[in-house]
Amino acid sequence: MFEYIYNTSFNDHTFETLISTQVLEHLFQTQDYINECHRIMKNGGYALFTVPQTYECHSKPYDYYRFTEFSLNKLFEEKFEIVKISPLDNSIETVNQLFITSVLFGNFKQKDELSIIDKVLYKVTMYTLVPFINIFTKAIKMFSTNYDLCLNYIVIVKKSESCDS
Repeated sequence: MFEYIYNTSFNDHTFETLISTQVLEHLFQTQDYINECHRIMKNGGYALFTVPQTYECHSKPYDYYRFTEFSLNKLFEEKFEIVKISPLDNSIETVNQLFITSVLFGNFKQKDELSIIDKVLYKVTMYTLVPFINIFTKAIKMFSTNYDLCLNYIVIVKKSESCDS
């Protein structure tokens, strides 16, 4: 099924639950998308969104935004009751992911154009160094309570029980 995301063919009040993960940053008209999500949700329904806050530019040229809890609150507060907006990762996890994507894999962006040696290095890094770094990060993440630097946010919203649209 292919739908125009700002004006789908779904009837009003079709879905009780909506999940949208890592989509908003790719939509230039984010409020139009949120309005459409609101339209197709049943009254009293819930929606879960995840969005990036700190991440490299990807899916170029269709990567438009990064979000903070404050911008997310503004985007959703007009149409929905906000149940939760919170970071999914702390600063240690964020720095770990940025290190892996930027430093370790920064030179391997164009995998099709890699030499045989680079392909071997990529595989060795991917299957040995990255798991080690991730395990180490999980072990030390408890020492950071800083969630101001995070990779992603989760947003859970509820459509009013008595909503007309």
